[in-house]
Amino acid sequence: MNYADHAKELAFKAPEEPLAFLKGPNTFIGHRGQTRRPADAAYMHYECELAVVIGKKAKNIKRKKPLSM
Repeated sequence: MNYADHAKELAFKAPEEPLAFLKGPNTFIGHRGQTRRPADAAYMHYECELAVVIGKKAKNIKRKKPLSM
């Protein structure tokens, strides 16, 4: 809720001071992975972040062949 627009769209009051939160390694899932809601969670909000891992150096890759490297 550190962003006023985000708090407003969820009908929450923006905090007086910035909030800090962590995402532990167990909170990450892969493509089409299943999320789990803790039994004691009263509210759960989702967000999406994108990470790309490239295992090889790549340059001038043709659009039709990105997975064949």
